[in-house]
Amino acid sequence: ITGRCGSTLLAGVAKAYGNFGTGHDALNPAPAPAWKEHNPRRDLAKFIRHILGKQTMAGGIVYFQITPERWERLMTLLPDEFIGMATFSSITRRNILAQAISFAFASASGYWHDRGDGEYDGNFGPPDDAIEQVREHLAAIRRTEEAIAGFRARHPQLFVGNIFYEDIAADPFSTLAALMTMHGHAVDFTRLTEAIAQPAVTRKLRYHAFPDLYRRCLEQIPGLAESLLHRLGGGPG
Repeated sequence: ITGRCGSTLLAGVAKAYGNFGTGHDALNPAPAPAWKEHNPRRDLAKFIRHILGKQTMAGGIVYFQITPERWERLMTLLPDEFIGMATFSSITRRNILAQAISFAFASASGYWHDRGDGEYDGNFGPPDDAIEQVREHLAAIRRTEEAIAGFRARHPQLFVGNIFYEDIAADPFSTLAALMTMHGHAVDFTRLTEAIAQPAVTRKLRYHAFPDLYRRCLEQIPGLAESLLHRLGGGPG
């Protein structure tokens, strides 16, 4: 995943579906030394049972989120044969400016998800160095996408496809069905429909300052407008 890409929403639907893992972000809070300490012999079964935990499993499937940086560390702790046992897909975002602004707001406000509790403040203003922060987040997003492309080039037989944040937001039913199909799962469409109908685990954070910051970024970051138009303007075929 590239972050701020709809993976939490998608994982919530998968968990409600109940037969395709849970999409749990199991490795987010655990630094690499903690993984190594709990699994010095690179035992795959122990890794799944004790590090990922049962909360990642559903329907006999382990589905978890990871970034390319975590992946590089993780593979120093897993047996080499793991690479041939799993399949991989990625989640990216066409509008990386909106993605970078989302990172900037989340980092500054401390709110990464709206879970319907009404705790975040839509009037929260971006920090004074918001444009510079957005530049840095844009660079980090691009590095992550390059790392994903590199992984795909090295392991084409394991990489099954990519889905986009914009498609998750617009049509989670079709997007999750596509993700499951990519990974060889026979989709239970009735069950998936019921999962989609359940309340979303997270909602889009909406800040009133977003449009103005979006405009300023397009005006002040050289080449961004052209790059964004290229990413957003691709048609079929």
